[in-house]
Amino acid sequence: MRSVRVELRPEDVDKAAAAWLDGFEVAVHGDVEPYGTGMRMRGVRAFVVRPE
Repeated sequence: MRSVRVELRPEDVDKAAAAWLDGFEVAVHGDVEPYGTGMRMRGVRAFVVRPE
């Protein structure tokens, strides 16, 4: 199995967070798991924003 590492830019994360706060549905492509009071994201390849 091949592994490819993709780096998300900080602005990608900021745009996804802003869209979520504006009431959009934000789907994460990758692994998300609870971590403390937040979430740990591993292998995240993309954020997909959809209107509700």
